[in-house]
Amino acid sequence: MHSGPGCAEKLERDFGSSGYFSSHIFPCTNMSEKEVIFGGERKLKETIENALKVVDADLYVVLTSCSSEIVGDDSEEIVKSFKNSDKYETFKRQIWYSVFSLSSSSYRSF
Repeated sequence: MHSGPGCAEKLERDFGSSGYFSSHIFPCTNMSEKEVIFGGERKLKETIENALKVVDADLYVVLTSCSSEIVGDDSEEIVKSFKNSDKYETFKRQIWYSVFSLSSSSYRSF
């Protein structure tokens, strides 16, 4: 998840444990004020890299939140960089879906 810790905690609380991990099963960037102000793309990349080291799965999903979308982090491009890397074969069949869209008088997303 590319979000603040509150969003990840809510997701974990609502969906529980997988039985293989502790109750905190969703790797999360835990965006702080620093990432909201300066952007969190570097932290997202590090979180994905670290998750791939410890989580063996058939499907990996990157969820964004309102805070990462409002900031304008290019999560799609980060995911594509893993897809195009020879180091991460699991991302070769990556599909990108935008499930959040924001539009206001001063900001437009997707």
